[in-house]
Amino acid sequence: MKSTPKISVLMPVFNEERHVRAAIGSIQRQTFGALELIVIDDASTDRTGEIVRSIAAADARVRYLRAPSNLGVAAALNRGLDAARAPLLARMDGDDLCPPERLARQHDALAADPALDICGTALRCFNEDGESTVIELVAEDAAIKFGTLLRWPISPTLAHGTLMIRARFFASRRYDTSKRYCEDAALYLDAALAGPVRFANLPEVLYDYRVHSGSVSVAFQEAQREEHIDMLCRTMLAEGALAEGELDDYRALLRFRPRSVDERGRARIDRIFARLEDFALRHFSGCSPRAIAEHATRVRARWWERVRGA
Repeated sequence: MKSTPKISVLMPVFNEERHVRAAIGSIQRQTFGALELIVIDDASTDRTGEIVRSIAAADARVRYLRAPSNLGVAAALNRGLDAARAPLLARMDGDDLCPPERLARQHDALAADPALDICGTALRCFNEDGESTVIELVAEDAAIKFGTLLRWPISPTLAHGTLMIRARFFASRRYDTSKRYCEDAALYLDAALAGPVRFANLPEVLYDYRVHSGSVSVAFQEAQREEHIDMLCRTMLAEGALAEGELDDYRALLRFRPRSVDERGRARIDRIFARLEDFALRHFSGCSPRAIAEHATRVRARWWERVRGA
């Protein structure tokens, strides 16, 4: 009889024949052994399925699921959630890598803090030319939650592939399948508003994100940005955080394109930041007002530095 795993790793894949073997291998080499890897094939048309099936035949920890048609990463992840058996769920993309200690470090962090629901890590972005950049993310719950009201370049919050999440978090929620490119950001914002959910990022670099022409962040960068902006505008309007007449300035903020940089233009952008800070103070449970205010001030200062330097 198979023992129940303590961590279920969810890996959605689509046409990843070039990288999936290495991605799976980095999970197989984890120092934390009580795991299952669920590879959800979103109807690949290359050799991805053949490769994964051959690996699964030799390693009982690897489970292969195949969708009948290509429905997108959100639907693939939901299939994985339905199949997962462990109390902790980890994300992993089929073209990325992670060091052997990744799952053990996140497991230990969640075991040490029963109130922590979602744990990410710092990451390294690398390309096929051997160039790499380390991205350090904010660690505190308040800073992460405030960042859900913005976009990644303005206030980096969580890197989806790095996450480990308690299964209880998904007891009453799933990924939004209407979101083709920002299902992760939509989930974070929903969680931050629903409460009580607590986030954290470990400072260690425990994930290697591969940058290549086929990755979503590269191939669909513009569509991803616009879907995210539309989602944020709809949510902030529905939640009463912003009025209809303020959405153009909010979009300008999210695109780093103020409508003007004169005194009136600066005042409009600062007013949007102030409205977001006020909304965060009222709606994000478990966050100290001081932590939100301090982070909001830092984010606004960095935003203006970038705009002035552009």
